[in-house]
Amino acid sequence: MRILVAGDSTAVGVGAHDARQSIAGRIYALSPHAAIVNIGQSGLRTQGLIAKLEGLQGEWFDIIVLQIGGNDITHFTRLRDLEQQIATVLDHAKKRGRAVVLLTAGNVGSAPVYPFPLSRIYTHRTRLVREIFRRQAEQHLAHYVDLFQSPEADPFVQQPAVYYAADGFHPSGAGYGIWFQRIGPVLQDITLQKSSRV
Repeated sequence: MRILVAGDSTAVGVGAHDARQSIAGRIYALSPHAAIVNIGQSGLRTQGLIAKLEGLQGEWFDIIVLQIGGNDITHFTRLRDLEQQIATVLDHAKKRGRAVVLLTAGNVGSAPVYPFPLSRIYTHRTRLVREIFRRQAEQHLAHYVDLFQSPEADPFVQQPAVYYAADGFHPSGAGYGIWFQRIGPVLQDITLQKSSRV
């Protein structure tokens, strides 16, 4: 099995003290016999991911995990442009992978690095980007993993010192663990579906 992880700094695993705590590291722990290819790049926006996927001509993956969108939230990418960009990303991914999993950051506005009122603005933008990604994933028959939680139920808000890294923006290793509680079951379902067809 070949699994591609692509996206921004959360795909890289920035904030985790150990690569095994990152999403890619946790995927490997879940599927130790799989070949994991990680082309994450810190600072990447959705537009930049298009070129990354175009560079994979001739490659094929059983699962492609896309972690993108956080920088589009904080850099105020126009929503109309972002919708077209993520649609193009999913088009490329569907041509290179049997199953595509899409996720974006949790609630960016809850990050301690952002004071009020910026926190409220970024929470609003997170909700808008989340809806775009969910809609495009549905249209492209991709699996959308929703990492957003409202502040009153969000463990990142309740225990920021535990779930955020020292930079107050990226998840800590424990934070990636919270995310993987939602990502892992989706990957297991995809793997089981593949096994049942073999």
